Amino acid sequence: MTTAPPSPTSADAPRRVKALARAVAKVLRRDETPSLSAADTAWMEARPQSLPLLLDAAVAAITAGGRDEELVIACRWLLANQLELIRYRLERGHGWARAMLDAHMEQMIALARDNTLPETDWFALVALLNDAKVPIPAEMAEALAAAVAEPTHGKAPSPQDGPREVRDALDTLARSADDAFMVVEQLAETGTLIPPERRAYLTHELGLSPHAMLREAVPLLLLDPQPAVRRAAAAVLEQVAGPETVSPEMLRRILLVRNWVPEAEREAVDRLARKVRLKGVACAQWHSRSIARLERTPCA
Repeated sequence: MTTAPPSPTSADAPRRVKALARAVAKVLRRDETPSLSAADTAWMEARPQSLPLLLDAAVAAITAGGRDEELVIACRWLLANQLELIRYRLERGHGWARAMLDAHMEQMIALARDNTLPETDWFALVALLNDAKVPIPAEMAEALAAAVAEPTHGKAPSPQDGPREVRDALDTLARSADDAFMVVEQLAETGTLIPPERRAYLTHELGLSPHAMLREAVPLLLLDPQPAVRRAAAAVLEQVAGPETVSPEMLRRILLVRNWVPEAEREAVDRLARKVRLKGVACAQWHSRSIARLERTPCA
């Protein structure tokens, strides 16, 4: 199905985008769930070409001095809505929708290469593609992954930059996630854009984190699709085995996933479980709710 691209965005579109973002942020400050009025929904549907304006608004909110967190979330929420609306057009055969989504991803690649945004914010914006169920072509996924892996232009990173940035990213993740399952979900959202070796490194850092919630997520990563990540999870858990760092709930998860990991890797999990028990960690009580939750985790 071939259809004409949408008409150019009206001159007042940037003002309308800013007004929408401010209105949604106001709702968020009242701890209410944001929603669009019928008029605003109609405006968004009629102007899919406002997508780059919405991304510009998100970038401006992220990089503003005295950052307004509610405004950042509002911009992301609006961007996710527009991405979903355009995805609907793609599914209906509108050829311009694919071109518009690809152009959006090219903007994301440019942001990564120019080091415009903090890495955690960049990944949060990329995750909106997953939230909106936008299909990412393989070549575009590779380009996104390559862009974020490139060193910062015009600046040679110091050996200390990498670990510090990772710690900052993990601190942000610990503040934004409600539990270990959400940690895994957030990692899974951008997993296709991070090389397995880097994900293995992140897994190791999760196990060494001072945040208990991040450490609680590591046993779940024993089920990750990538062997490098599974090996890193088993290795770091064995490294930190002990009651100060491995909780009874973590031991329960280790025992629960044991039969689900590839057979060749079960010996490492058994060795890990024995070491944790010898260090004095008792297994938490079993209950069906834990098993049901584990079965729904993205890496299971």
